[in-house]
Amino acid sequence: MSQRLVHLTAIVAIVVLAAVLRFANLDDAPPGLHHDEATNGYDAYSSLKTGCDRWGQRWPIVLEAFGRSDHRTALYAYLIVPFHAVLGADHLTLATRMPAALVGVLAVMCVYVLVSKTHGRGTGLWAALMLALSPWHLQLSRFGHESTLTAGVTVCALMFMAFGRWPLRGGTERTGMLRAVPLGAAGAIFSLGLYTYPSMRLFTPAFLVAAAWIYRRELAGAWSDRKGRRAAGTMFLACFSVAAPMVFLCLTRWDQLMARAEQVSLFHNSTSFGESLLTSVTQYADHFSPRWLLTEGDRYTIQSPPGYGQLSFVAGFLLLIGAYVAIRDRHKNRSGMLVLAWLLLHPLSASITDSGPHALRSACGLPAFQWLAAIGCTATVLLLGTSTARRRWTGIACLLMVAANGAVVAGDYFGRWSRDPWVSALYQRDLRDAMRAIRPIAGDFERIYISDQIDRGRRWYSGEAYAIVLISLPVEPRDFQKWEKSIVDEPSGFHRVQSFGPFVMTTRSDVLREAFEDDPGQRAMFVARPGEIQGFRLIGTVASPDGTIQFTIFTTP
Repeated sequence: MSQRLVHLTAIVAIVVLAAVLRFANLDDAPPGLHHDEATNGYDAYSSLKTGCDRWGQRWPIVLEAFGRSDHRTALYAYLIVPFHAVLGADHLTLATRMPAALVGVLAVMCVYVLVSKTHGRGTGLWAALMLALSPWHLQLSRFGHESTLTAGVTVCALMFMAFGRWPLRGGTERTGMLRAVPLGAAGAIFSLGLYTYPSMRLFTPAFLVAAAWIYRRELAGAWSDRKGRRAAGTMFLACFSVAAPMVFLCLTRWDQLMARAEQVSLFHNSTSFGESLLTSVTQYADHFSPRWLLTEGDRYTIQSPPGYGQLSFVAGFLLLIGAYVAIRDRHKNRSGMLVLAWLLLHPLSASITDSGPHALRSACGLPAFQWLAAIGCTATVLLLGTSTARRRWTGIACLLMVAANGAVVAGDYFGRWSRDPWVSALYQRDLRDAMRAIRPIAGDFERIYISDQIDRGRRWYSGEAYAIVLISLPVEPRDFQKWEKSIVDEPSGFHRVQSFGPFVMTTRSDVLREAFEDDPGQRAMFVARPGEIQGFRLIGTVASPDGTIQFTIFTTP
């Protein structure tokens, strides 16, 4: 079998593996739907049905999610729209996660192409395999959140630069061979990153400035040649054209666009500038700590399965070797300096916000880790394999370690973590299941009261639960837009939706007492926590995977 065919077989197998890990049981692993996913999914459903978001704004660039301090760019929601159209109202959870899974698989393919063009096809295979099995990337690719796009945007843009014959390895002799169309695509994709997640609005400009410095001689060479100048000019023009609406938004709607960023910024709290700066530096360093990368990972259960770091142990070890090789070979291959700049810049946004290090705010740097680890793996095989046979056995040993590490992570992700009761609670699987249970009869009731009770014993969780209600039934978007709503703005800048149409987001006794005094004959349904409601007709229960009752469903006689 020729070496070319071996490489083709290997990359096809890796892409298939990545697809299986990202699409398998996507509807229920993670179990349920987090409210951050639900808001994207329902705005996409509303856009499909009405051409407006759920608040009635027509095709906005920025979506209001959970209050005046929670505005999000709409790109991810719009990517969901075609999946809603194809899969229908019965599969809104699956459709909400499909763009993340698809972009995750595409990122694996892009990493292979990019690294193959800069460090050879063997290194490209290692990079693709490590990204396919990365615990960090696996979780991102199965989470319907806008941050999941960031890991693929930069690597995709760099891949198009390689297609445009930009000399990523260095050297000005090829700048006269540049191709305008792929370079234009690269510039557009770089700017498209600004519409994915707020962290990219700091990372992308910083990364482009670093890249311009690293390739300053190549830029000068391209500008001195007419064909090269046209190709480079096309890239810059596409970059600025796509970025222009975001720049306009920053100038005209800064308060909305940056409300969430300002709320979580370390430099907008009550501490002094010096204390905030020290915390920021500490958090930046934490993004490179063994605890974060190898042993514990993100503190938030929904963002990182506990018991693992953001990287596999094998990738973490090889990363150090790859960084050394990139520095050593910086004059022969400047793409190594590019990936090091990527690695050093990726934590910028997460470092200046609270709760750092943060898996979503720093996700843009994920491919850089795999790229350097792949360089390290290739270097290790060459170093230890003093003969062809020894190289082969060294490569097999590395492959077995990477595969074993990935198998353990995947087994735990689809097993222990996805079945954990607290994970199910955080993703509000119980509320999703309750809404699915009442779906056939919900239209028969004048009022539907849904519990907002918070449990301190970690049996259940209620966070922006109305979004789960909207997407799980689902509520017809035109109805939600026209219904009268009771919404309370909290001091935090988030809101609390108390009621909309027939739905009341509480089963507190004082609210029920007042409601039935005003309308004693109303036909009502109650979706309540155990022991919260008595004296009505029990029609069903909703249990967690371990059999614990999470909701009891009652109706008036």
